[in-house]
Amino acid sequence: ESSINLEDVLRPVMQHVTKTLNLRRSTISILSPDDGSLQLEETIGHNEKDYLHQHASIFQETIQKDTCMIIPDISNEIDLSNDTPLKENERIALICMPIKTGPETLGLLTVEKRAHRKSSLQSSTQILTLISRVMAQALNFRIRLAERFSLLEAENERLQQQISTSITKPKGIIGNASTMQAVYANISQVAPTQATVLIRGESGVGKELVAWAVHYASPR
Repeated sequence: ESSINLEDVLRPVMQHVTKTLNLRRSTISILSPDDGSLQLEETIGHNEKDYLHQHASIFQETIQKDTCMIIPDISNEIDLSNDTPLKENERIALICMPIKTGPETLGLLTVEKRAHRKSSLQSSTQILTLISRVMAQALNFRIRLAERFSLLEAENERLQQQISTSITKPKGIIGNASTMQAVYANISQVAPTQATVLIRGESGVGKELVAWAVHYASPR
């Protein structure tokens, strides 16, 4: 597919943010244009297989309300067996940030952050807001590029179909492959003209048949 590689664009940014904000996990999920479901695009940190399902209701509410949502403490809802034990006054907060371009929501930036129970997450939220805007530009560019590529593919298919239906296959020559369609197109192109035609090819490939087809279709 002709599109930018999101991993090359977003992963370094996510790695830097994860390290700077001391995040347990950061993820990017993209809304499917077909059914509106979330598809996990990139994950830094802990990577549980059922992550999207585990927090589905929160993610959907974030999309519906079209605003950042903060769940102050999800410590009791996730598997911490592989984590450094939480201190007495520590918690793990979940921040869900819509990735938007104009009024359109493209996906979600979600992070899990270890924090003191009395600490504010305002500064982290402000940074994530800026990061989500950068991600929105990259996502929007990929989406528009993919749409353009899809249109070009459709147009190419239409033109190929138009060519194949407008070209008459010469009598005595068989084959419907694209290479033969190109031969038929060349015959149709040069036959009505006064141009001298040089037919080249190995012995036995059918040069005589092509010469006959050009002569048959020519007014000469």
